[in-house]
Amino acid sequence: MKILFINGTNKIGGGELSLLSIAKYYRKNSAVVSFDNGDYTNLLQENGIVSIVLKNAKELLNIKREDGILGSLLKIKYLFLTIFELRKLIKDYDIIYCNSQKSIFLGLLSTLFIRKKVVIHVRDMMDNPNISNFHKKIFVFLINFRRPVIIANSVATKEALISIGIKRKIEVVYNGIMIKDLKKREKEKKKKFIIAMFSRISHWKGQKYFIKAVKLLKDKKEFENMEFWIVGDALMNDKDKDYKSYILKLIKKYDLEDKIKLFGFIKNSIELMQNIDILVLPSIYPEPFGRVVVEAMLLKKVVIATNHGGVTEIIENNKSGILVDVENLAYDISESILKLYNDKEFYKYLAENGNKRAIENFTEEKMLKNIDNIIKD
Repeated sequence: MKILFINGTNKIGGGELSLLSIAKYYRKNSAVVSFDNGDYTNLLQENGIVSIVLKNAKELLNIKREDGILGSLLKIKYLFLTIFELRKLIKDYDIIYCNSQKSIFLGLLSTLFIRKKVVIHVRDMMDNPNISNFHKKIFVFLINFRRPVIIANSVATKEALISIGIKRKIEVVYNGIMIKDLKKREKEKKKKFIIAMFSRISHWKGQKYFIKAVKLLKDKKEFENMEFWIVGDALMNDKDKDYKSYILKLIKKYDLEDKIKLFGFIKNSIELMQNIDILVLPSIYPEPFGRVVVEAMLLKKVVIATNHGGVTEIIENNKSGILVDVENLAYDISESILKLYNDKEFYKYLAENGNKRAIENFTEEKMLKNIDNIIKD
């Protein structure tokens, strides 16, 4: 059984790391197709996975999910060339496994009227208002017409698919994460209490609210012993770069330049995460899953996250983490940080429960077993 994995972006995100685990599991009989060379293709090669880069697909990376009909039509030439290239590749494989929104479009179009088994792994909230109605309609039509096997990375992602008109059976497989033995860093004698965000910089990820929460803590006596990190960078488009400029100005406006440390993109962020005390995920739109939440829980860090989307399937509020409402986001984050700082028993209770829940439900082994069962069926 030979599997051709198709992945759209060359950036390394949660979906790409999840695919890396799956591709490694099937590496003897698989290859991963990418739209361009980059960090992800390098990572595939480092792990001994066959990497194929399509010749004409690079132009398709510039199509944004917010684009309507015109934005898509401008790339029609490259779309047809890429489909033709993919159809030649597909004949040598038994299963076509599509891992991202763009790869799902491309994989479904490329396998039309070809008798190949297709699996699509949906990792986006497809009811997101930032996705154009045109893209949603094409997405729904192709899935209902082509009838692939559908995997969603959370119940929230599954429900979003149903809400836009998907009528096929949808399997839910949570992302599984394995954290290898890490080199433990020496703790400083007077270590600060570190509160951090680990996320790409984008308006919907909520860095603005994290900064506003820090501002609310500024007058508290505990503030002196706290340090705040923003780990990640603006990777996707010009809007993200503009948003990064905005949050830099906000940090300066609130006079927090000495308190908030920006790290940019970190390749192995898990090692850095060892040093934090609290992870904050203040997303203003629902997260499809929340890989970074599980990573923090596996490291026995307490997570404060917005109460919507796939994160609510990971965290049990006030038992394995803290969920806060989007309506009072900055205030609730600041109050939760103070509670965790001052109540060491409560912190320990959440950290231990979170760690136990992550180990029981979100391991790489469990994910691969579920994926393998679906593929064999």
